[in-house]
Amino acid sequence: MRSLLRFGFLLSVTTFALGLRAVRADSPRESRELAPAQLVPLIVKVAGYDRHFVGRANGHLRAVVVYRDGDVASVSTARETVRVLEKTGKISGLAHEQRAIQYAGANALATQVREGQTALVIVSTGLSAEATAIAHELDGIDVLSVAIDPDDVSSGIVFGVDARAGKPTLVVRLAQARRQNVAFEASLLKLARIE
Repeated sequence: MRSLLRFGFLLSVTTFALGLRAVRADSPRESRELAPAQLVPLIVKVAGYDRHFVGRANGHLRAVVVYRDGDVASVSTARETVRVLEKTGKISGLAHEQRAIQYAGANALATQVREGQTALVIVSTGLSAEATAIAHELDGIDVLSVAIDPDDVSSGIVFGVDARAGKPTLVVRLAQARRQNVAFEASLLKLARIE
């Protein structure tokens, strides 16, 4: 119960600090995405609610942030996400390494995840058109996938945070989570919008 209260508190602080009025550089509409400085602490917290996360990492967490080359917002968001991760202490008690990788197709990403023993994949902005293919290729791979753009969750990325209307909401694609061996605790799922 205490950890749920801390999670709620973290969401409240994030909402206040961000003001949730940021506008994406590539879009005139109000953004539903959290900036990396606000999203990464939530990723860290949510990962702790995945019962398989520590085992998946096998003693050392490897994370990749996937970006679309040539998309300025995607590259910038990926770089900033890596910077914030680098400043983050242990994640679920694990030392970690992270890197940004250029998207070269869903199959190539799945191969990199498998061969690199990656436990966490963060999908940057600019890859919404590829989210379904990415999810399909990650089927059966033991990996937690996170969408920076919350709309990508409906296309199959395991989770994201929707900051619509000034109220951050955890969004989980439960069927995809199961296919990727992600087992979120029921206490977290009660706080999430399930897709």
